[in-house]
Amino acid sequence: LSLEKCEDLCQSFDKWRWVDFMRCEWPDEKSLLSKCINSNNNRNVASKQKIQNIGKIPKGLTEYLFDKNTKSILEVEEQYTAWLDHKLDEKRQNPPGLITFSHFLPNQQTLPDWKDPSSDIFRREWLDHPVPDLSAKFAKVAGSSLIDEQIRAIVPQIAQTTQNYIHHLHVFGHSHRPKDFVANGLRYIHNPLGKPAEREMNMVSEQVHFQLIWDCTKQSESNIDQEDKYVDTHSDDSIISSVGMNCGASGGEIPGPQIIRYWEEKGGGKKVLARKIKHRKLRRKIEVKRFVRSLKLSNTTQKVSQKNECDRK
Repeated sequence: LSLEKCEDLCQSFDKWRWVDFMRCEWPDEKSLLSKCINSNNNRNVASKQKIQNIGKIPKGLTEYLFDKNTKSILEVEEQYTAWLDHKLDEKRQNPPGLITFSHFLPNQQTLPDWKDPSSDIFRREWLDHPVPDLSAKFAKVAGSSLIDEQIRAIVPQIAQTTQNYIHHLHVFGHSHRPKDFVANGLRYIHNPLGKPAEREMNMVSEQVHFQLIWDCTKQSESNIDQEDKYVDTHSDDSIISSVGMNCGASGGEIPGPQIIRYWEEKGGGKKVLARKIKHRKLRRKIEVKRFVRSLKLSNTTQKVSQKNECDRK
């Protein structure tokens, strides 16, 4: 999910102290490439595109994990297809809702600073905060568009051409930045707890709670009463669901307010973020100085104690 025209912000990427680089042990590249390219799976993409080496992530790792998912994806797709073949002609209910999950981000639009989900082109001016280099580096380890390719393959094309609505929600994590938006008929949701520091800086809500996205006590309906589904368009928050903007969802999906960049929309904006980052850096410097001072004092006390012990002997 690397950002185009932002490589100058990633010059120190190889030296970046990313936790996955320090704590993960990956298989060797030859083994990964061999497993990918020699796979008999007809959905394998490793042999169809150039496999790039991104920093300390071995070549073929993403494609290897893609292949690992394929069996489960096909099983769900077959069940979905069978249900649709049986139900679409009955005109009684919508196809069943679909909720998919991944830890990593499924496409560039889910990146923290991608401000226009309807656009396939990233604009560098969106990196309008104090740490643009961190955002550019994170994009390289954020996820893969192969995830999006897989989850979208579950729903058969026939379902996209009927009057019935497919409620497809994808829940993801990893970025610690809230998101809730619809792109190309699929709703993407990230409701992170975040770290204490991230909540302190308003990057995540200080009052994080579980988000209800589906109510299994509701049944899908074949027709949507638009008159009942529209919400107050004068509200500051756009209410979204996987079937459209400013409308509720028939069936079990629970609509929610659109979230693109939480700290900008709900956290006070750029000035507040910059001030909080500055204060946090100053506070950490003070904490480090106190720690070093206490360490030196402890060492001095220990040496004096040892000297006194030697004198008594």
